Amino acid sequence: MLAIIIPAHHEADHIAACVSAARRATDHHQLLGEAAHVIVIADCCGDGTEATVQALGADVTAIDARNVGVVRAHGAERALACLHRCRYHRCRRLARASARLLRGCSVRGDRRA
Repeated sequence: MLAIIIPAHHEADHIAACVSAARRATDHHQLLGEAAHVIVIADCCGDGTEATVQALGADVTAIDARNVGVVRAHGAERALACLHRCRYHRCRRLARASARLLRGCSVRGDRRA
């Protein structure tokens, strides 16, 4: 899993272009389907930055740190949480597929001939 972490402070005028570019990058064909998340940490934003990010479908968290280092650390924590969720769901899918194969079914659910 890849994460693009964007710290923001009063960025309403520019955040849409930034998030859109990051989302385009996550769809790049050379990622070969690797999961990628755009995470915006809005630090003390009172200008509509959060609403703009939410409308674009990115993960946004608001904090009140006034410190870019703290904002970056919070973004890294969010990225790690996403990684753990992705791994958990991937493991569950693999376990279900393995159980189906052991029962004599294909991974897609069809009975073997």
